[in-house]
Order: sequence, then structure tokens, then C-alpha cells
Amino acid sequence: AVLSVQRSQHDPRWARFETQAPADLAGRPGAAAAGGPLAWMDFLREQAVAVGADYGHVSDDATSSGTALERAVRGAAAEPPGIPRCREVLRGYSWVTIVARPLVARLGGAAALAASGCFSEVSPLPGGPVLVRATPALEDYRGSAVRRAFGVLAPVLLPGRPDAEAVSGSQVRLVLDADASRVLS
Repeated sequence: AVLSVQRSQHDPRWARFETQAPADLAGRPGAAAAGGPLAWMDFLREQAVAVGADYGHVSDDATSSGTALERAVRGAAAEPPGIPRCREVLRGYSWVTIVARPLVARLGGAAALAASGCFSEVSPLPGGPVLVRATPALEDYRGSAVRRAFGVLAPVLLPGRPDAEAVSGSQVRLVLDADASRVLS
């Protein structure tokens, strides 16, 4: 497992916290870890509240090069340039995603996110960010569930049509046939 904290080379006021775990620790179906992905979600929530995070996610398709969406739109980079902009644009839409307060406001607020029916959980965090969980379980976050999350979050997502080649060879939970900036909300 990996737990790291990296200060942004582009803007040292920002830090990136990252955890990675192999399947037997991450709690994928059939794995031995008690709690699995839900325990990672609780850990994310706890840490986000402790540090006042504006973005965070729990997924199985991100890498240290960025979220699946960043890699598909921008390609691999040493550091995702979206980190300092996470109050202006949502870096990705994972099974669990923390959405910054200004983006939540642009989406109509936490109540509007809950009323969309898209998420199995919408939890406001202190200071205004909101944690959204697309489906009850990570393994259910695929197909139409991914498309629904994309549709609701599109107005604030990183713009650009994903390049399937940029993420080929790895599983991604993305809508690859649409640019978020061209989706009507």
C-alpha cells in the first residue's frame, strides 16, 4: 500500500494526498479487507474534513498521473495541473467524489444533487464541499451509473472529449463519447 503527501510543484500552497492499495487490501469483491471501499470512503471523508479538502475521490481507475478523466483529456502528466483549479473545475467523477463548494453552488447546491436521484449518498462537509457516492458499492459503478454521474456533474467537469487511447489498457469508469462542456444540463 502507498500513502503519500506531495506539495504541488506548480503552486506550493497546494498539497496532494494519495493512497493506493492492492486488491487484497482495497476490498474488491472477494477480498479479505473488512469494510473495503466503504472504509476507504470513510477515510477520505475523515481526512477531507480534517484538512478542508476541495477535491477527493475513491476509485479504481485513477493513477498517480491524475484522475481517469484528466488522463483521458490531457494525457499523462507528472502532476495534474487541475489540482490548484479544483474550485473552478471538477477533476473527475469517481464512485465517490468530493465536490468543492463553488462547484456545488454552480450545480444548484447539495439539495439539488440529492434531488437528481443520481447518487446513493450526498453528504455536505464542513465548509461547503459535498461528498457524493454514485452507487452503494464500487462494483456497481459502471455503465448507466457512470453516465448518470457524468450527466449531473458535466456543467462543472474538466472540459474536453476524452481520448480512449490515452487510457487504453486500463479499466476506466468514464463516458468516452462526450465532452462535458457540450452536455446540456
